[in-house]
Amino acid sequence: GSVQSEFVQKEWMNRLLTPQERDELLVLKSSDKKKAKEEFINIDEKIHSSSSNNNNNTIPFIPESNMNPERKELERLRSIGKLVIDEEDDDEDDNDTTVSFPSFESFFGGQCSDVLYYSKHIRLCYAPFMSYCVQSISNWENFFNELFLGGTIPTALSMLHLNSTNQQQEEDSITTTNNNNQYLYIRSPIRQEWNSETNSYDYHHRDDGENYITNPFFPLFFYLCAADDKENNEEKSNTIITKQQQQQQQQTWSSRLFTKVTTNNNDDNNNDNNEKISQIAQMAKEWILQKIRMNSLDPKNSDDTQSGGEWFEAYLYAEHRDIYDDIDVSDATVLLTKKKMKSLTEDTKHNIGKIQIPSCSDAFQEINQYYNDGLKNNIAPTQRIEVLSEIIIDICMSRLIDFVTILKILEIISMHNNNVKKKKKLMIVCYMGAAHTRAVSEFFTTSPSSSKKKNNTMFRKKSFTGKNDYKEHEMRALKLPDYLW
Repeated sequence: GSVQSEFVQKEWMNRLLTPQERDELLVLKSSDKKKAKEEFINIDEKIHSSSSNNNNNTIPFIPESNMNPERKELERLRSIGKLVIDEEDDDEDDNDTTVSFPSFESFFGGQCSDVLYYSKHIRLCYAPFMSYCVQSISNWENFFNELFLGGTIPTALSMLHLNSTNQQQEEDSITTTNNNNQYLYIRSPIRQEWNSETNSYDYHHRDDGENYITNPFFPLFFYLCAADDKENNEEKSNTIITKQQQQQQQQTWSSRLFTKVTTNNNDDNNNDNNEKISQIAQMAKEWILQKIRMNSLDPKNSDDTQSGGEWFEAYLYAEHRDIYDDIDVSDATVLLTKKKMKSLTEDTKHNIGKIQIPSCSDAFQEINQYYNDGLKNNIAPTQRIEVLSEIIIDICMSRLIDFVTILKILEIISMHNNNVKKKKKLMIVCYMGAAHTRAVSEFFTTSPSSSKKKNNTMFRKKSFTGKNDYKEHEMRALKLPDYLW
């Protein structure tokens, strides 16, 4: 896993940055930590000024100290001597040359899911962002739809309440207290620790170690977005497009893929096939939105009973910790389906069947109610409030994986039809977890869209090879039927 991660990081670095850009970004990770910290602001200003001068050899970005108010506060505490320096201060790995590239997919997706499923002890703060910047469940649904399901990034960002009208104002006001931009970060680099001797709090630089958060703040100013493919670039070569127009057309990868699949009608010989693929893509979007609505109404009882249960387990951990610590939680699906679980310490059973997760609509109202009290605008959310926020986000992001898988399959089919004159069989291997492969299979073979109607998906389930549930040490070799060879 670590080797694979290192390889992917190098690929990202090589594809996105020039050697000069890499050197500039890695200065802070030099072996001379003291020098790096002294030069923190100077380096930020140099890179920022270089980008302002449109230097093509320097990556244009706003320094993290300007985007994350908590980082700026950390440096302020350090400069006035109020930051306690731990004896074993390992906040920077001398040999670590990795750089986190800001992206919406990482901020909402992998990072949130990883903490929700596997690292429940890590405290994040998505709740303030949801309450102050998103403000309602309907706006969250519209924002998600626009950002990931075919819309543009600027339009999606315009749906957030950030109290700013343009980027320069946002840069200037990002650290002010009367601004919703202060809620864009979800984990502070500052750790508060009570000092019983002084009867006050000491401030430390948080050493996350293995609990490192790759995207501690919402990527408002700079983010990864879909690149134009070669065909689109050729089409635009004869069209004058301003930089502002390019920015207004920015899309996430999933939105660009949806746009491409639904508008890919360039080949006159395959117009019927491309139109059919476009229809299936539209059906996939409706199907995913239906799934999200279903999960949002009842996150516990609508979850996957074969390989789900993570939302309920996380809720149990946050809201009923005494029960969570006293039962076997090794299998989340068991928690999802069992009415009672045996106590590990007493001769009794806990009635977990009666414990329910609020609907996303009720959960969002509860989050807003928590922050409606003005005294709470600068405090961290309770574990209950935070886990409700993360569940709302993860319900959408987990379904996004199924959506883009369907779109990618349709793109492959479209490319195959456009490039092959004679009809040939096409085999697509989809290597994913059981929940996602089952969902994709459901869409293509058992969903209402695949019924005998005019706009069905044209796919039928022919056979099933293997098993849904293997024993721990059971061999998982598959014997494929002859017609697949």
